[in-house]
Amino acid sequence: YFTLPETIHQAIQQPASFIEKLPHFKPILPDQNQQPARYTQVPFAQFIPKQITPIKLNTQILKDQNHCSMRAFWAHHLQLAAPFAPDQPNVKRLRGIICHKIMADFWTNMQTQENLLTIDQDELQSILESLTRDAMQATYQDNAWMQQKMMQHIEYQQIVKWIIAFIEQEKFRPPFRVVAVEQKDTIQVAGTIFNVRYDRIDQTDQGMILVDYKTGHAHPKNWLDAKPMDPQVPLYVQSKTYAFVSADYALIQGAGAKILDGADFVSKHSEAPPIEAWQQFIEDSDTHLKHCMDAFTTEHAERNPREGWQQCQTCDFHRLCRIEEMEQRHES
Repeated sequence: YFTLPETIHQAIQQPASFIEKLPHFKPILPDQNQQPARYTQVPFAQFIPKQITPIKLNTQILKDQNHCSMRAFWAHHLQLAAPFAPDQPNVKRLRGIICHKIMADFWTNMQTQENLLTIDQDELQSILESLTRDAMQATYQDNAWMQQKMMQHIEYQQIVKWIIAFIEQEKFRPPFRVVAVEQKDTIQVAGTIFNVRYDRIDQTDQGMILVDYKTGHAHPKNWLDAKPMDPQVPLYVQSKTYAFVSADYALIQGAGAKILDGADFVSKHSEAPPIEAWQQFIEDSDTHLKHCMDAFTTEHAERNPREGWQQCQTCDFHRLCRIEEMEQRHES
């Protein structure tokens, strides 16, 4: 559809010459006396869940609490939900699920870096293409929007390209043997038990290394703050089952595919020797996580977005919080 005003400053306007058979519409002029509404009114009942269930103890609680304690209170204690669900699935999230499944199946069969180095590129390509098709079929079977052939073809090509680029990075690591994939564990913080799942655990000459796959932005610098932006790895390294000597981010991002050595990053930001720096990181993380859980269990909730009220524009609960309105009033 093409639209154009009939008049501008009382001058009659004509459609462009290439527009033929333009139907005539009576212009709809705004009511000059009507004040535009600044905020959408949403019934609070739309946020209330139909059934209250026990709080799911996962890393999302820690992340929400560190980003904004008010959001953590509404999302986990009150279990409020966003009233407007998206019409389309979160493609990035589905892509992450697929990549995780491909890597889990691949290393379950490959097991060691030595085995990886013995296969040629054509065989590797064939294996990864097959695993990608299986993972996509299993993930998209309940998502009608992603079952479109064109969408699946585009995703298939991109995911295969990403996985191959990352596997090439694995070839240049020090020798390793995969001892576990999608491994479950329990970790206790401040009297609270978390059920966790590690993407992968590698055995190396230095010890066990946790490998955490990421298809989006991630960096170890987000572990070191008193309120870590990404508390997942700080929580994982508290494991009593596995004594991790490092936690590596495995970035599956096409041309940006790489492995970030967590222990190496921590040691570069510490004056202590590498081993002592890693142990200090584990101890500091334990303290930070305990403070976070103490605030959560006491239901401490205030409008304290970590990155300012602009962060709230993508929050599901900004209609309840209304911090943007409060900040604008304060500025004025």
